[in-house]
Amino acid sequence: MVHRNPGARLDGFARLDCHDCETRAASAFATFAEAIAVATDNRLQLAPSTTTGDVTEQQLDAASRDGPLTDVVIGIDYSGSNFSGNSLTWTKPSGCGTYSTSSMPAGWNDVIKSVQNFNGCATTLYQNINFGGSTSTTAVNSSSSDLGSFDSQASSQKWCTSSAGC
Repeated sequence: MVHRNPGARLDGFARLDCHDCETRAASAFATFAEAIAVATDNRLQLAPSTTTGDVTEQQLDAASRDGPLTDVVIGIDYSGSNFSGNSLTWTKPSGCGTYSTSSMPAGWNDVIKSVQNFNGCATTLYQNINFGGSTSTTAVNSSSSDLGSFDSQASSQKWCTSSAGC
């Protein structure tokens, strides 16, 4: 697998491993399809023209049925409403557990406008670093195409298995 621009500013399509979300070991990619291919160990090959938001839970499930993945996609954050714009794909080594990042990676503070959750995860976005301020929660395996008044407010994030919030 080729990781382009490791640690680069995340102005396009990116993947961040949640083995330790706080390390910000991010990789940037030229296309959304490339980011998803790497996140799924090349088991899910999308057309290069695939736009953000076009990946489905069924596609990710099918990729994981071929045997254990090194990492699974737990969520995708988008800079635009309706799953558009730049994307940040979060992965971890197995099914959903409790993961968090006390501050967003470079280029992603106060940027997120829509989110998708996968593989049994819910997510809570926090207005301030270190999980402070107001929150916006998206339930397990659900999506929010528009965060409304919480658009461009997220400074930290948690993932968990409870739809009530993390």
